[in-house]
Amino acid sequence: MDVKRFSRQIILEEFGIEGQLLLQNSKVLIIGLGGLGSPAAIYLTIAGVGTIGLFDFDRVDMSNLQRQPLYTENDVGQYKVEVAKKRLEEFNKNIYINIYKDYFNLSYKEILKDYDLILDCSDNIPTRKMLNQACLETGKPFLYCSIDQFTAQIALLNYDNGPCFDCLYPNIENSSLAGCLDRGVLGPVAGIAGIYQALEAIKFLSNMDFLKDHLLYIDLLQHKMLKLKIQKNSECHCNHYYSSSRKKISAKDFDVPSITKEKIHQLKDFVVLDIRGDDNNSDIYDKLSLSTKRVYKIDLKELPFRADILPKSNVVIVCSSGSRARQAAILLKQLSFSNVYYLLWDEFLE
Repeated sequence: MDVKRFSRQIILEEFGIEGQLLLQNSKVLIIGLGGLGSPAAIYLTIAGVGTIGLFDFDRVDMSNLQRQPLYTENDVGQYKVEVAKKRLEEFNKNIYINIYKDYFNLSYKEILKDYDLILDCSDNIPTRKMLNQACLETGKPFLYCSIDQFTAQIALLNYDNGPCFDCLYPNIENSSLAGCLDRGVLGPVAGIAGIYQALEAIKFLSNMDFLKDHLLYIDLLQHKMLKLKIQKNSECHCNHYYSSSRKKISAKDFDVPSITKEKIHQLKDFVVLDIRGDDNNSDIYDKLSLSTKRVYKIDLKELPFRADILPKSNVVIVCSSGSRARQAAILLKQLSFSNVYYLLWDEFLE
């Protein structure tokens, strides 16, 4: 993992190195590469999602350029999935991208099994209903997003036996929601909606809080945002299916041992990394009777940028918080450090 590249999000306490590892091991399928799918694909790529599938049948048209930032004038007439794959790989050479150059239909439902999350970036009801059915049959969560002039709707559906698209719109007709071609849209509205969809995908994949059983309604003309509860319809056909929960990362990725005071002195040529918030290191010498004079004081948020000053092995991390200590240890492990341990200071003082 390129820790420095993703350092600005890794230092977020709610996200951390665990969130980055989860993204790196995640697979996302994007249905539609238009006004929503284009910005969503860009932000998921640069955030570090490991594998992205791109599903679209269309070619780039001049009218797309007003709201679809993946494409340029030179791309007009080319297939969107082919252009998008090349451009996204320029953003992040370490990503795996699969392309599907076709309309989505139920014959492709087996593909969904290879992905952790499905993004609905389509612009028509028939595709959305087929995608909902395919996600129900394969047990995959379905991140729905749509725009209409100045408004956007976003909801995570079919998750943990929650509501599906037909619970949200039980009687919707195929022609009841017009698209951009008929009603128009400003480019930034599609961009904001697609980026918000990418944000919810990142939150979901990294085990952060997300839109569960709620619809987010955004009115960008009136500056309004509403979070509305979605009720599962007891009469809906989705009750016959089971939807899976979020993917869990392998325990081996977090296999970082703690260490006791007695075992510290069995280490040879070790250093101490103090990531506590105070400025005083003297208590470490007093309490641990250290045989080393090499104690480094680095805040956890600075660690991705300053880890290169540490030796590459036998590092003992001291912190009062178990979660922060483990984050620091896992971070160093991702930076190819060996023999990294952590000591919980508060437990030691008890």
